[in-house]
Amino acid sequence: MLHRLLLIACVIGCLVPARALHAQQAPRVSVALPDTTVAPDALGSTVLLPVHITERLDGAEYPYSQGSLSIEGIISFDLVVTYDPAHLRLTGVVQDDTFTEGWMVAINDRADGELRVSGTSTGDPLAGPAGPLIFLMADVLGGGRSAVTFTTMRFNDGTADATAGHVRVGQ
Repeated sequence: MLHRLLLIACVIGCLVPARALHAQQAPRVSVALPDTTVAPDALGSTVLLPVHITERLDGAEYPYSQGSLSIEGIISFDLVVTYDPAHLRLTGVVQDDTFTEGWMVAINDRADGELRVSGTSTGDPLAGPAGPLIFLMADVLGGGRSAVTFTTMRFNDGTADATAGHVRVGQ
């Protein structure tokens, strides 16, 4: 009887740390629009703002985390970006040299200060581990600083949390 109890205690003791390690090492997908500074002479021109996707394995919390989803499992995305239309006008996306190159992507820029982007794979899912998801095309309209906020960020059918990045025109 004592041997059985010791065996059960050993098995439970070995499994608990393995489960905890697995939970800490579950892949997490995060998306970020880095803070960007645009030169003052860019007024009236179009700039590209990178939207980066990263797979993290350290179990930490990130602003755009999507559960235990792996980049390799992503076959679609939806995002809604808001911004200050006094400083910027987001007009579309560029997919060249991104994870979504070759995907079908649709945009809706009908609302002032908002851009909606949806994309779906025409073949294989994304291939990670990190890099640009898309580039947002932004017409620079005025000087100052504009928050660029992901109000919606979804991969497949799951919703991710979102926080703002900033675009600064000038120093």
